[in-house]
Amino acid sequence: MDSELPDIYCPFPQRTNPHVGHTRGHLATWIRQTGLVHRESAMLRFEQADFGAFVGMVYPTAGPEHLDLVADWFVWLFLVDDQLDDGHLGRSPELVRAVVERMRAVVDGSAPAPLPGEELPAAVIALMDLWERTT
Repeated sequence: MDSELPDIYCPFPQRTNPHVGHTRGHLATWIRQTGLVHRESAMLRFEQADFGAFVGMVYPTAGPEHLDLVADWFVWLFLVDDQLDDGHLGRSPELVRAVVERMRAVVDGSAPAPLPGEELPAAVIALMDLWERTT
């Protein structure tokens, strides 16, 4: 779907990060590895959102590693918000509470290591990766 943006006065030129293509590829791999997107229909919607291009316009001078990291944070925030509102997490206040407690534990450093065979929610898996790379 192509859309045309209206002309808006801007006193500086629009720039796009040259690493957008790399970041798009990184995001496609990262969201599959973390389990944030697993259905093909959801993947198509995700690709149409083009977070790589969005982040490339917001951070036109970032290097590829930093652009990937900030793109991962944006994606995590958007997808977790969707899961809490419209997804399976949002249907169970008890599950939301448990996931949010685990996320808090990741951020404050008190999260226990996953038990053998324990399946963590994708939101927590992704946050663990993000937090490690960020800190």
